[in-house]
Amino acid sequence: GHDRFVVVPASYVFLLRDGAEGGTGTTEVLLQLRQNTGYMDGMWDLPAGHVETEAGARRGATGRIA
Repeated sequence: GHDRFVVVPASYVFLLRDGAEGGTGTTEVLLQLRQNTGYMDGMWDLPAGHVETEAGARRGATGRIA
């Protein structure tokens, strides 16, 4: 048999903060360190959640930041 490639829809959350400390005026982006997930552990990533058909994209995203 052939292995099939499966696409899993996900919603990503961009949390931004204007004006970094020190008055540089740059925008900061919140990242999370992946741990104990079994996928890309130790890497920095945006908060995200899989989109379930019944729930929709907004619930997939807000479930990660609530």
